[in-house]
Amino acid sequence: MSPRVLVIDDEEAARYGMVKALSGEGYELQDTGDSGAALALIDEFQPDVVLSDINMPDIDGLTLLREVRRREDPPLVVLITGYGSEKVAAEALRAGAYNYIPKPYELNELRNAIRNAVDRQRLAAKLKSSQAALAHANKMAALAELVAGVAHEINNPLGVVQSSTQTIETGVCRLRASMTRAEAPDPQCLRLLEVVETSARQSVEACRRISRTVSNMAAFAQLDRADFQEFQLNESVECTAALVRPRLGDGIKLELRLGPLPPIEGNPRDVNQVVLHLVRNAADAIRRGPGQGEIAIDTAAGNDEVIMKVADNGVGIPEENLASVFDPGFTTKGVGIGIGAGLAICHQIVHAHHGRITVTSKPGDGATFEVSLPVRQPG
Repeated sequence: MSPRVLVIDDEEAARYGMVKALSGEGYELQDTGDSGAALALIDEFQPDVVLSDINMPDIDGLTLLREVRRREDPPLVVLITGYGSEKVAAEALRAGAYNYIPKPYELNELRNAIRNAVDRQRLAAKLKSSQAALAHANKMAALAELVAGVAHEINNPLGVVQSSTQTIETGVCRLRASMTRAEAPDPQCLRLLEVVETSARQSVEACRRISRTVSNMAAFAQLDRADFQEFQLNESVECTAALVRPRLGDGIKLELRLGPLPPIEGNPRDVNQVVLHLVRNAADAIRRGPGQGEIAIDTAAGNDEVIMKVADNGVGIPEENLASVFDPGFTTKGVGIGIGAGLAICHQIVHAHHGRITVTSKPGDGATFEVSLPVRQPG
């Protein structure tokens, strides 16, 4: 995606000159002479860099700068100052401006200032992506350690409960057989045996559910398995779905439509994370809408690849945001709700597996994320 630059100046001739100077530099450009509407345009256009005159009638450059700096992941601001505005320029730098250009300026000076600002933003995005990857790796390591500890702590007492329950079932069967042979069995004892039998059956089923949950946790974290191995994508989907279903609530249905797939090469722990993030993202989209809906996961075999689609009927994604959903830090959930790392991590994992991830969506009509992974990794 091309870097985006927004030019703000109330003088049409000056604005035209700046846009013309930056044309041909590979930027996506927008300009406005209405400083009062500039903030709304910044939210809509989401520029990497804002180039603004410091002296404007409605909102001056310093006020604009301070408002921009309050936003999450704000663009860098380069201000153009008039003659004798050194004090204002210093104040702008203290307020968070990336740079300032004094009038009159050379066109190359303008181009270099914007080029440096764009490079700085791209470097910051790469750094954030690396931080997201590091956070993901740390979380997965912590998850594996946690699951190992939980599985150990649960399996030991669970084995005792299962053994005790089997002993109770055996004892009840023997008592019932003995009482059946008796000439006049005590009715109260028979009723008590029925209660104990029911409790024993319930305990056996509860133990099975606990055992399945522990198995799903271990499968999700892929304990004691190599990072790179042959695995089944459908198994990743099933074990992740089993873990996430109880947290979706009654209003969200998760449906699996899994086709026959060949085994693929890759890191199942990381692929599990892709499934988890996509399901969570879909659930968030539904909760921000009517609160009830459906998530469907489809898998199918392609041409030397496997394909997974995760679709929801949530609020959807505006067209202008589709190109940014995989950017680190990008989120439409509001301040304080997530950090916008989930889809960026999905993108990073899929590309590390030499695959593709795309999204199609319309506002109010849900979203579909499609992941394609090769059956065999190159090399």
